[in-house]
Amino acid sequence: MDFPLMLLPSIVQERVVRKMKFQDLIEWSFQYTAFQRMMKSMKVRCHSFEWFFDISKCGIKITFNTPDGEVIHYMYLEKGKKDVIVGGLGEKTLLPEDCEFIRHNSPVGPMCFRYSLFLKDAKQVHPIDVLETYTSVLLDIVRPTFFNLRFARYDVEKLFNLFVWKYTRQFSNVEFLSPNADDKEDIPQAIAFLQNEFLIDNMFIRISDHENTPTYQGPLKIEKMTIDTSSCIPFETILQMECRNFKLRRRIELKNLIELIQVWMNGGLSKLESFVADGFRFNEADFVMEVETTKSEEKPDPETFKHSNWEEKAVDIHRDMDGRKASVFFNGNTFAFIAWPAVENESM
Repeated sequence: MDFPLMLLPSIVQERVVRKMKFQDLIEWSFQYTAFQRMMKSMKVRCHSFEWFFDISKCGIKITFNTPDGEVIHYMYLEKGKKDVIVGGLGEKTLLPEDCEFIRHNSPVGPMCFRYSLFLKDAKQVHPIDVLETYTSVLLDIVRPTFFNLRFARYDVEKLFNLFVWKYTRQFSNVEFLSPNADDKEDIPQAIAFLQNEFLIDNMFIRISDHENTPTYQGPLKIEKMTIDTSSCIPFETILQMECRNFKLRRRIELKNLIELIQVWMNGGLSKLESFVADGFRFNEADFVMEVETTKSEEKPDPETFKHSNWEEKAVDIHRDMDGRKASVFFNGNTFAFIAWPAVENESM
């Protein structure tokens, strides 16, 4: 370190650090112990810190929101000529030449920095060990507002012992994807594990469908949840969910949609605020609700559901037991159910 940063007053150090490039903060933190200690007390705020474990690569994504737009940094270990990430997570070794430092500025969209994790020692290491080391150093540098996780691996059993759990038990977004899982018996346990052990705001599940994939029978209780394909989660389980906002992207039967409305009319799905489903195609004339309907006069928040034909096709229904209102939209290939908050009676 040619510049005598460590000799400056702390207030000056902080001003200098705020103007440094993020990739330089990473390199200096690895190279200089004193600099890493200084960053522990200073820390740069970032919007989100995400770990991803995919079939061909694993790594970290750090996002900053700046006045000039979104800035994203990717640090990753990628499948190369030697297939360093193929197979069980952490079972292969990584050579220094597989970790050359690179950087790329994307001319389209947010500014992106992409660089593979690099090693200082000429020895073989497990990719997962490199990622854990980088996590330790990076979380000395940044203070994330949100943590995210993406797990898309064959070896589902690795999910239970990820080093990630040592750093946080709360996540803004979790994606759990299992393409052709090696041990399909682990899938229901993995879904239960994520829901029971961690605080998750938004969860996305996609499980490749196979005849021998066991079904998940437990509760669905993440506030915002999306199920994509994943027929291992039966509709009977969905009707017992405790979610507030739920999206379903798979083929279902028309009677399932009618059944969901009936369950709500009978007082079930007490926490549900929105249910959106697509990925099917039915004749609109076959969708018949055996309840009285009126033309809907309200529109949902666009982030919850948005469709150009809402005003034309949406209708309201009322629940007798408490007078609560819900709006139903159906156009043959998209279904939306919006349960509006209960209106308290004004005291006389």
